Amino acid sequence: MYFRSLASHVKKHHISILTYLLIAVTFLKIILVVFIDPFMGYANSYDFTRQSSCIGIWQSYSDKPKTEANRLYAVNTLIFDGDQRKQACLKSIDNAFPWITTVFHTFGDKIDFREIAFWKVAFLSILLSSLLFIIRGEINRLILAWLFFLVFSDLSNLLYINTLYADFSALLGLFFALFSIIYLISVKRTELSLSLILFTLCSLIWLGLSKQQYMPLAVLLGLIGSITLFLKGYKKSCIGILLLSLGLPLAYDQLNQPNSENMQSTSLVNKTDTFLQAVLAAATNKKQAIEKLRLPQSCLKGIGISWYGIENPDHHPCPEVESLNRFQIIDLFITDPRIFFIPMSKGIAGTYPYYPTYLGHLEFQNHNFQYSNQYELLKTSSLSYVFSKTIPQSVLSLFTLFLITASLIVCLLLVKSTDQNSYLKLFISINSLGSFVLFYSVFSSVFGDGYIELQRHGIGFLLGMNFSLTGFIFLLPCINYKKLLISK
Repeated sequence: MYFRSLASHVKKHHISILTYLLIAVTFLKIILVVFIDPFMGYANSYDFTRQSSCIGIWQSYSDKPKTEANRLYAVNTLIFDGDQRKQACLKSIDNAFPWITTVFHTFGDKIDFREIAFWKVAFLSILLSSLLFIIRGEINRLILAWLFFLVFSDLSNLLYINTLYADFSALLGLFFALFSIIYLISVKRTELSLSLILFTLCSLIWLGLSKQQYMPLAVLLGLIGSITLFLKGYKKSCIGILLLSLGLPLAYDQLNQPNSENMQSTSLVNKTDTFLQAVLAAATNKKQAIEKLRLPQSCLKGIGISWYGIENPDHHPCPEVESLNRFQIIDLFITDPRIFFIPMSKGIAGTYPYYPTYLGHLEFQNHNFQYSNQYELLKTSSLSYVFSKTIPQSVLSLFTLFLITASLIVCLLLVKSTDQNSYLKLFISINSLGSFVLFYSVFSSVFGDGYIELQRHGIGFLLGMNFSLTGFIFLLPCINYKKLLISK
């Protein structure tokens, strides 16, 4: 096998040095972005309110109410006033970080965003250290370090740390849940450990309880993990992960009651964006599509409009969308494929350039920092920047289709192989599951909230691309090595 042959020529300690060098560089960049002046973090699009209402830590402005949005620039001033508003609170496991911060403060204290960031980075460090300890083999640890470097040294991802968005927890949970499932698939039965299974469980819980959008993905990854354990003969562990996966939607609904005022209003907003802005606007025959959804013909006047285009919510052009179920879209896909392909194509293009361009991420007094050499280095050393410069937005949909198609072909071809090498399984899994996450991120964004904030809702898109390309690149020498052996 190629990687065993490579490892035999490269001393193990050299691989270990490279592994920890990648990790050290990643944490150095985290420190430079998160903790060093000037302050950097995405501005408040209004969604800070959802976490503030649960914890009682609010963005503090000098010229506007604390509940207002402030999209143009970041503000590094929070105030712990203890004001909790249940009707606006969105419960997420990410709320644990600001909650821990309040333990060290009293009402009226001003809080620096970086105090909350400290707990996020500390938890990230604990998870990485635990996984490095659990997995075996220098090559496996090197691949983990490489993927960790790609995802967590990227400026577009790091800017979520100094915010009250739950997106960083979604990213963190997705990274560790995805890699642990991938490693679970590739590792030999005799090398499976209870610590790996428990780590996988914890990662899935963190992902599933971070954001509603990524909760179904945690369920799907859990199902893949349970099937893997069943095939490897670990039936009790298989049942454990299966029950946990199926229980995540119930747990999320218990935290955020679907019939609560907050969840019902959010549902109407999201369904308006999904059905009026994306689904019905893409239909070939809009009248027929409306009939299939059993909506009144009066809804025709609302097609193409998002929630944010409605001047008066009391005069919603099609309030009946609130009663729709997203599973009804599947029938529309079958009768009119345009309803799938057009929104997906627009959704993929909408993730470009992989960070929310509509949000500032520097303080007002530090806007000139974006022209400095330090900022330029932080930006250009991020894979999101490299992708945005090498893959134009106009061809991003085609490139994504190529990645997904290539992943399916590679997976089908190599699964038939009798080669049971763990490295081959590892790279196939990284490639195929990375592409799956890439697809899911766009699909759940577009058919979850239309074209609204695609760059933020699709936070898993770039992570999926990192995994997919890494798996594909490392698979090539494996395939070439096998051909070389056959020719001999």
